[in-house]
Amino acid sequence: CCAEEEESETILRIQKADVEVIGVYSPIHRIGKTQYALQLAKEFAKKGNTLYLNLEAYAGRQEGEEETGGLTEILYYLRLETLVKHEEAVDYLVPIEMYQDLKSVTEEEWKQLLTEIAEKSIYETVVLDIGDAIRGTYGILELCSCIYTPVVQEETAQRKLEQYRHNLTAMGLDCVLERTIFVEVRELL
Repeated sequence: CCAEEEESETILRIQKADVEVIGVYSPIHRIGKTQYALQLAKEFAKKGNTLYLNLEAYAGRQEGEEETGGLTEILYYLRLETLVKHEEAVDYLVPIEMYQDLKSVTEEEWKQLLTEIAEKSIYETVVLDIGDAIRGTYGILELCSCIYTPVVQEETAQRKLEQYRHNLTAMGLDCVLERTIFVEVRELL
């Protein structure tokens, strides 16, 4: 309530429109996507305020993180300022703990969250570690100014990548492909 009052000095909110949303997504699994997303967030953090959001079903909670708070609460209460954690110059929110909770978040709720972050936070860059468990994956990718897609030169992986490209084209989402940078796994390690 305090944050919504125009004259409130309790919570400082900076209004701005230029937030770069960077997606990290790959139809190929177990190739270092999360490690890459975290490293990318650290690189962006050297240039300005950066927020990392893990949107995977099993994000792997870090030691010492509380069971409450984080992305779950921000989605329902939009309390960003009080829930942000900090590690190596990158701010992040504790990932959603339960797969079912992550799956229940609608595409519109993700878009509302990203809009709130863009309009009412200090962040210049938001790095999204996008998994397949979220609803509206393609809609979230459409919002990204750039999508990094880790890939590997292996026959099965290449077929998955080709199917992914075909799906985007068939759905009229060539704009996602145009903003995608394919990154070889060997470049990640």
